[in-house]
Amino acid sequence: MGISTASITVIATNSTGQGNITFSTFNFLESGSLMPGSFPPIILPTLADGATATILQSYFQQQVVSGSRTLSPCSGTAIFNLPNGPALTITWNLSALNGGPMPSIVPGAGYYVSGATNPTISGFNYTFNINIQSQ
Repeated sequence: MGISTASITVIATNSTGQGNITFSTFNFLESGSLMPGSFPPIILPTLADGATATILQSYFQQQVVSGSRTLSPCSGTAIFNLPNGPALTITWNLSALNGGPMPSIVPGAGYYVSGATNPTISGFNYTFNINIQSQ
């Protein structure tokens, strides 16, 4: 059996028509998973109105300690500021050993995110293609 991975990739389109979406905070250094074998997340600081780009990518490779496979967590919460004040919150709690619940993408009041509940899934790796719109 090969070494498995857990990851989340969020490719977003800013269709708000109201301005930029900007990065706010990320909690992986406090309660997430920057451990040996993991990689710092990739976060896009600004997604311009009308643009499409990868705004978040977090990846973790399964760890083996003393010959045993470990839980190998890939977890965190990333918060982005939407143009008129509310936040877009992305939360994930995955494991390269046994998966975990599907990550959640929740927009603040006045916004809608299409594609937030139907990612492409390969093993424990989730790729979301989302479109952020005002309601």
